[in-house]
Amino acid sequence: MDLNQYDISMASHDLKCCHAIGRNRSYYLMPCIDLGRVKSGKHKCVVFGDRYWKNSYHIKKIRYVFGWQLQKKKGDGDVNN
Repeated sequence: MDLNQYDISMASHDLKCCHAIGRNRSYYLMPCIDLGRVKSGKHKCVVFGDRYWKNSYHIKKIRYVFGWQLQKKKGDGDVNN
């Protein structure tokens, strides 16, 4: 699989993430492209960025996540904006 064919402008979902240090939690969203489900029931996604750091959207990774962690991005054509 070639990650170079994917660009952040193609991101259709946001991945809900949490960074934990001790009892402290930071919740954030990462843009991603949902590539579909695999046998285990998880979703295969191309995720852009590195945690909640600025100017890191050139970093791309494949991650396998649960469906509840994905939320559809709201676009200009959505009725429920």
